[in-house]
Amino acid sequence: MLFTRIVMNTPLRFLLVDDEEPIRDLHAQILKMSYPECTVDDCSDGDEFLPLARKAREEVKPYTLYLTDNRMMRMNGLKALEILRKEGDKVPAIMTSGTPGEIPLSAYRDLAPFYVLDKPYTATRFKELVTAVLHLNRQNPSQ
Repeated sequence: MLFTRIVMNTPLRFLLVDDEEPIRDLHAQILKMSYPECTVDDCSDGDEFLPLARKAREEVKPYTLYLTDNRMMRMNGLKALEILRKEGDKVPAIMTSGTPGEIPLSAYRDLAPFYVLDKPYTATRFKELVTAVLHLNRQNPSQ
């Protein structure tokens, strides 16, 4: 908790994107327990992801971090991030993936700042990666 207060001097805003509601709920619970003053929004696929990210950017209240699954109905996470990056969006993203090799190596370059969390993972691993990404991007902001 002390780390959160020292490193995080602005309100944290997370956007969770996953077609499985129980996963979104679990991630939201972990984030709210780890960062009690954070805001967590969620949606179920890339088609819903894009307008939420754009609206936040237009209102000059961009998200701190996107947490998205790759495989979802309608539009997957990779495609949504590709579109946002082409629009100049630089919000860091963590993508979960259940299939080894599913995320091309070029994504790490083209979608940066971009991180992958392979399934299966634990709540502890999820929290550790979120904390590390937040810390890295506070030291080297890309927005």
